[in-house]
Amino acid sequence: MESGEGLDDHLKREVFEESGLDVRLGKPLALWSWKMNDTTAVAVARECSVIGKAAVSFAGHTESDHIDEFDWADLSEVAGYDLILDLRAPVLGALDTLRSVDAHG
Repeated sequence: MESGEGLDDHLKREVFEESGLDVRLGKPLALWSWKMNDTTAVAVARECSVIGKAAVSFAGHTESDHIDEFDWADLSEVAGYDLILDLRAPVLGALDTLRSVDAHG
């Protein structure tokens, strides 16, 4: 996070930098943490919707992002991806929540 930046502003900025998408933030879907060396990282999955035209650009992606690869996928395909072990359960739980919301309107 940048100095003085709120969590929501940080998330919106990061999504834009990494994907070029301007998003409206929705409810939290999952929260998890993991250790990286001597640091504990905390992450949250949030429901987001794209504002305006979805012109995707990965121009903000750099090697320091520690992202091996990225892809757009249907929700039904995500479980088949080789996800980071600490990420698998929260992401699949968030997807179950999204499917439940879709099924019940």
